[in-house]
Amino acid sequence: MASARQGDGRRDLRGVTAVRSIPAARVSLPRVPSFSVPRPRLEARLGEDAGLPRDSALVCAPVGYGKTTLVSEWAGGLRRAGHVVAWVSCDARDDVRGWWATVVAAVAVGVARSAVPEQDADDARWWGDLVPPPGEVEAAFVAEVLDRLTVDGRPAVLVLDDVHAVEDPAVRTAVDDLLSVRPPALRLVLVGRHDPLVDVHGLRLSGRLVELRAADLACTREESARLLGAYGRTLSAGSTDLLHERTEGWPAGLRLASLCLEHEPDPDEAVLRFTADTRIVADYLMSSVLARLPEDEHRFLRRTSILTEVTADLADAVTGSSRSAARLHHLERRNALVVRLGRQGRWYRYHSMLREYLEADLRVQDPDGHRQLHLRAARWYEDDGQPAAALRHAVASRDPGAALEQLRRTGVHLFVTGDGAVVARALEALPPPAARSATARLLRALLALDAGETARAHALLAEEAQDAGDDGRGAADDDPAAPVRSDAHLRVTAGLWRRRVDGDLSALTPQALLAHLDAGLEPDLAALTALQVGPLLVGLDATAEARRVLGAALDHARAAGNAYLELECLNRLAGAAAAASDLEGTRSWATAAIAVAERRGWSSSPRLAYAYGLAAWGCHLGAQPEEARRLAGRAVAVLRPGVDPEVDGAARCVEAVVRADAPSGRRAALDDLRRWWVAAEGLDVSRALVALAGLGELHACLRSGAVDRAAEVVRRSGSRLGADGDAAVLAAVLDLACGRTDDAHRRVREALHEGTALVTVTCRLTAHLVEAVAAHRQGRTAAAEAAVLDGVELTARTGCVRPFVDLRRDVRDVLVPLAGRAGAQESTLGAVLASLGAEEAGAEPPALTQRERDMLRELPSLLQLDEIAERHQVSVNTVKSHVRTLYRKLGVSSRRDAVTAARRHGLV
Repeated sequence: MASARQGDGRRDLRGVTAVRSIPAARVSLPRVPSFSVPRPRLEARLGEDAGLPRDSALVCAPVGYGKTTLVSEWAGGLRRAGHVVAWVSCDARDDVRGWWATVVAAVAVGVARSAVPEQDADDARWWGDLVPPPGEVEAAFVAEVLDRLTVDGRPAVLVLDDVHAVEDPAVRTAVDDLLSVRPPALRLVLVGRHDPLVDVHGLRLSGRLVELRAADLACTREESARLLGAYGRTLSAGSTDLLHERTEGWPAGLRLASLCLEHEPDPDEAVLRFTADTRIVADYLMSSVLARLPEDEHRFLRRTSILTEVTADLADAVTGSSRSAARLHHLERRNALVVRLGRQGRWYRYHSMLREYLEADLRVQDPDGHRQLHLRAARWYEDDGQPAAALRHAVASRDPGAALEQLRRTGVHLFVTGDGAVVARALEALPPPAARSATARLLRALLALDAGETARAHALLAEEAQDAGDDGRGAADDDPAAPVRSDAHLRVTAGLWRRRVDGDLSALTPQALLAHLDAGLEPDLAALTALQVGPLLVGLDATAEARRVLGAALDHARAAGNAYLELECLNRLAGAAAAASDLEGTRSWATAAIAVAERRGWSSSPRLAYAYGLAAWGCHLGAQPEEARRLAGRAVAVLRPGVDPEVDGAARCVEAVVRADAPSGRRAALDDLRRWWVAAEGLDVSRALVALAGLGELHACLRSGAVDRAAEVVRRSGSRLGADGDAAVLAAVLDLACGRTDDAHRRVREALHEGTALVTVTCRLTAHLVEAVAAHRQGRTAAAEAAVLDGVELTARTGCVRPFVDLRRDVRDVLVPLAGRAGAQESTLGAVLASLGAEEAGAEPPALTQRERDMLRELPSLLQLDEIAERHQVSVNTVKSHVRTLYRKLGVSSRRDAVTAARRHGLV
């Protein structure tokens, strides 16, 4: 760290006329404090000492940003490197002659202090002969000054510090002259608290002006740490970060903080108490910032300090003034710790420490005024369509009635737009009895349900129910005003949410649920209610009604531009589609939900668990194992406790079912599935989830040879599904695996042809395949082929392939001979066979050469061997040789069997 302790400007200059009449402090480089830290990133912007660029520089920032320290340290380094550096501290009392005299004296000192001793004396005396003439300073004198500055070719720097203080128009003209006609080797550096009233615009437009502003001079986090260390303060990383954030990197703020911590036994704990109204900080802000402002501007800052950001319109509304635009513009131009957000933006903000001090002072000196100002701000923000800011100001007013009324008007809206944290903070700030009101209690219950804190939600709702009484009305409902109606419906919505999370469908009917969607409800509350009603309707197998209700909520979310609500609607629409066995709809809605989340940066949100899980089910049923594995893993990764059992089951069951495809993970996956269903005992989930997960678990048990475990799955699923077709299909799969072919055939015949309800497409497709396998075993080839083609046709309509994979060992023998005879379903049949080829458990396809593969692709055709030879331009003997090799590798003895085996392995 440089410690530039320059001379006072008089040593060895006693005979120089220009210096004797000027105070040394005005022409000397200011001393750099011993606790200063190097800031090379900023010094590089000013110019390296190896060679000064021709640009001029403007260093402009409010008080306390270290402008003078930075430029002085940089200039001292240049002087030690042999450059002439002249420093002028401007003064508001200067006339043009006195100002030029100061410039001449500064250059004389700069020449004497440069690191070229043999030139010091002569150059200094030369400058000593220059004395501004009495009266008006003529152009000839200015030209002579500029010529002498660079006569020896050495680069020179002239620093004009406190240039904002220049008031005399003639002095401003002199500065303009220097800027416009300066020689190439001279660099001007202007330093001030706000933009000087001199012409720098030409330099700025030509790109020849380097500017350092408050944003540049603010310390980085690393510089803040080094500066605190230089002050002798040893703090934890967390405390350093907190101070850096509170001071916004303002060097003066960091220095004041260090002084406050000087005698603290526990500095880290003291950092938590450091505020802008600490005495030492308050004194600095008052003396260095506020005392320099006119009284009306000081009062304006004080009254608008309640606003974290401010526009002229907002300031007018709060203060009752009509001059806010001019005041804000003037304060920003003066760098009174007021910053415009964007070069031409209408919003401004005050430095946080200044705002914090002013508001604390306002709260103490005028508490009623402080309250009224916040309430005016709340009204302005609500009228401007910013309910979150309106609620913050209503709470900050410390008027419980106003805060509660604001919560009643906008609490649900903020909740459904993803601003639940704002609502939570407002509720925490409510004093009793407002905190015990129905509105506050119900909003807390919604927040708890949303966060998965089911026990807390239950307690809040139980307390509310007790206070509401048997007639379902709370104390707040005695008032016939509109918010009461909102409280009553909010109570219903929270109760429905609790039922959804608890998996409790008891005594619910579709008609009763739909009755809660009163057409007169406020739109956000109606959408929130629909998000509870829709999933409950799914649980009652009323999927058509669920999709209609959720679709209307989605329309509202999109019309309102509410991505948060849109995501929830898409999630639930995907679930309703899954329950209706609409695989395409499931994939579409789930993919749309994921896309909305990714655009908003919510890809890791717990709200994506349902979408990821349902998308994984879609990929699993569509025979896309890798994508199913990826999505299922993400579903479980983002899942959090406290979600409803439908979401939890969709995510956890698909992850375990997909994992069970690999022999190495099958046992653990089956154990996880068993544990989930045991934990879900007594919880209501959709029949679709029971059938879908049960079928996947059943096949995993059979693949591992765990017949007893498979029977347990059939019994458990049957107890939930009752006497419907899906339960019969699961039992038929077990019968088929155990060799009870007739029983299997009987069960699926009843499910498919005798009007028994089948909930899921997977069970319907499985029933067709079980029927085909049973008929094939019984020697009824035509019936087997008809049944399997029914299954192929269903796959063509739905995209569901997985049942073919699960029954591949038995169903392949029925499928393969149909190749070429499937008519309109030929392409679907080929796709199904291709999905089965690589799935053969324990049997890898034989390794074939490229020529053997070419020959294999010709075998299903009607071409003779000589025709094949001619097509490939090889001899017939070569073709015969390749065919014999193929038969051997495939373990067959005929062309027909070779085609069948190749299809089994997915080779054709």
